[in-house]
Amino acid sequence: MASMYATVATSALKSTPHVAGFRARNGAASSCQGQRLALRSSFVGEQVSFVSKRQETAPVGVRNGDVCVPRASLDQYAPLTAAVYGACLLGGGVYAYTKTGSKGSLGGGITGGVALGVAFFLMQVPETRDLGEAVGFGAAVLFAAIFAIRLASTGKPVPSVPLLGLSAVTSVVFALSYLQTRVLLP
Repeated sequence: MASMYATVATSALKSTPHVAGFRARNGAASSCQGQRLALRSSFVGEQVSFVSKRQETAPVGVRNGDVCVPRASLDQYAPLTAAVYGACLLGGGVYAYTKTGSKGSLGGGITGGVALGVAFFLMQVPETRDLGEAVGFGAAVLFAAIFAIRLASTGKPVPSVPLLGLSAVTSVVFALSYLQTRVLLP
């Protein structure tokens, strides 16, 4: 059923006048080109790549007939990860302060929120993106260590285990994002 739908959708796109005109003007190998997309071939299932200043080529999507399906690379998720993780730390610190009066949790939440906010804004500029990833990675590793120490000292799994897991995943995202843009991992 899915292959029948793909065949019908592909044939409908091929018969559309503007797509046929685009192919006639630009050739079959250049369809689906955009500001950041550069297609290498017109085969179904062929990998679509974009060219950026930071790296030669990186996968963006898979060409499905005449339809480009975008796929984000890991370095595009790093700023979002910094913003969400920073908001979680800030919100958790404020919540812990209002519930138990813990000034340490409030200070840690504010510190983590500010550090990851700085990382988020540094990642928005290509020249400072590496520094932003380093700040985010450092903050995530620091908070992972803090939550591991807290788990070891109190023995209570909540909230230490979820926050330790979130910190570990966030540090991996920042590390892989840096490696993907610097070492050009696939």
